[in-house]
Amino acid sequence: MEEHIYVLDFVPYSTKYNGQGYVQGIGEAFFTLLEVSIKEGKVTSVGDKVYVGKDASKRTIVDKIKRRLRYDDLSTSAKENLFNVVRKIVEANEERFVSFINHAGPLSVRVHQLELIPGIGKKNIELIIREREKEPFKNFDDVKSRVPSWQDPVGSFAYRIVEELSKKERHYFFVLPSRQS
Repeated sequence: MEEHIYVLDFVPYSTKYNGQGYVQGIGEAFFTLLEVSIKEGKVTSVGDKVYVGKDASKRTIVDKIKRRLRYDDLSTSAKENLFNVVRKIVEANEERFVSFINHAGPLSVRVHQLELIPGIGKKNIELIIREREKEPFKNFDDVKSRVPSWQDPVGSFAYRIVEELSKKERHYFFVLPSRQS
């Protein structure tokens, strides 16, 4: 269950929910796409972090979680904002993604988990593995300084997450796959 979502699109008034505004957002923990109704008179903006957890008393903006969305259910605006909002989530959760770099392993004899992250080639994988054996990476700046040909790890993770959201993948590392068809 997601505790927080980041706003992808905000509709202040909608006949869809009897005049109530709503938000399409993406969860921070599992990148779950959700549509939530907003309390009367409340306003939010793209990129805002909003509480959607079980404790209704902490929900200052959100009224109710209406439904889980698939990528295709997102509005055009939400799709346009998705990459930048996911980048923001990756940056805010740097430790989680650096840990992935430090602990990623082979999926098979031929494929390594890091190979499925856009922007990492075979030579970078070898360098990352050598460098993390010497000392685990501390943060994204450490990654960029020790793997100079990989200058945008945040963008690489964001791109991978959007791929996992927008199409069926064989391996999901960050997104909780939808049970919807």
